[in-house]
Amino acid sequence: MKHTLTLKGLQLEEDMEKVLKRQVGLLKRKLMHFAVDIPQFSFVIKKHDKNHFYSGIMTLCLPKKQLIARIGGHSVKDVIHAGLDKINKELEIYKGKHFKGSSKYPNHRPIKGGEYV
Repeated sequence: MKHTLTLKGLQLEEDMEKVLKRQVGLLKRKLMHFAVDIPQFSFVIKKHDKNHFYSGIMTLCLPKKQLIARIGGHSVKDVIHAGLDKINKELEIYKGKHFKGSSKYPNHRPIKGGEYV
């Protein structure tokens, strides 16, 4: 998975960088069934000087859909964790729709009866 981090108006501390690398590693593990270069993850964090507020946009580009999470918070840590939670929720929905066997519904029979699809 290719990943990009863009910071606007701030420097990322070492502990936050470690947290982000660990979280991206966990996300990579969830996307193991894709080819290495297909998923693209980008993360933009911007600091607003007026009100000491941080905003971020996380984008995960997958073959059939682009997953986007827009978040805000009063610290970089809040933005990172909230964004990754949203991306993970979107990824679970994506897996249920696009991968056979990943749906959380137990019965996959057609409505009019018949065999499993």
